[in-house]
Amino acid sequence: MTATALLDVLQARGVTVRIDSGDLKLKPAGGLDAALLGEVRAHKAEILQALQSGVATHQAEPTKRPVPTRADRMRYRAGRAFAAGQLTANELGHLLGAAVEVEAGRQPAFYPADVCSPEAVSEFYPQDPAGSES
Repeated sequence: MTATALLDVLQARGVTVRIDSGDLKLKPAGGLDAALLGEVRAHKAEILQALQSGVATHQAEPTKRPVPTRADRMRYRAGRAFAAGQLTANELGHLLGAAVEVEAGRQPAFYPADVCSPEAVSEFYPQDPAGSES
């Protein structure tokens, strides 16, 4: 296997290859099996040369995390509050149901203050859902 082919395999496995003080650094090293590690060791000089000459610049693609929606944040915070003992199972169910309504683009059919403590509601609904009149 050639140095560039090895670098392609490493990139496909999410391994970043770089040069540090004249030595190869692989990160994360967990993406390597014994056979591939043997190939890298056997072709270390070629890989170093390819990276130094600029022929190959292989970096693993950074993982992009999706931006959480309002409903996602509501679910997360409700789960954390339930785990901390700040919500009952009934309150959790109502807040998760409200998150489904928000995700669908609808205003929740009920105001959770009817079933949840005012502290829990203010965490999820910082303003009155109906809007405040000035």
